[in-house]
Amino acid sequence: MMQVVRQGDWYSVTRITGPQHNLLSLLFGWDGESQVEALPVRRGEARQLSEHDVRTAVENGIEDANAELGVHFRARGIRYVPSDTPPASVYRLLAKRIVQAAVDEASALHAKRALG
Repeated sequence: MMQVVRQGDWYSVTRITGPQHNLLSLLFGWDGESQVEALPVRRGEARQLSEHDVRTAVENGIEDANAELGVHFRARGIRYVPSDTPPASVYRLLAKRIVQAAVDEASALHAKRALG
């Protein structure tokens, strides 16, 4: 199970399956190219993921979620840990999960407001 948490405007999800681990954080926005931030790697850990591959996977995951959910999300910021477990294609699934959580959150907020 992947749980999405929100800290300020950033949505984050962690995936841990045995020895494999991945962290992705997204900031949504509408203009400009998304900025990718590689989070610090612990001493002795090798970089295993490229910024290009993570960006591509995230953009594809957001596009998948947008098509399935009928929404129009765009990442303004992407954070990941370059020493996390490959393949980068996992970030497609993580990005899709974050969009789903953001849509669920917006729907719940809308329903709450409608109830007054």
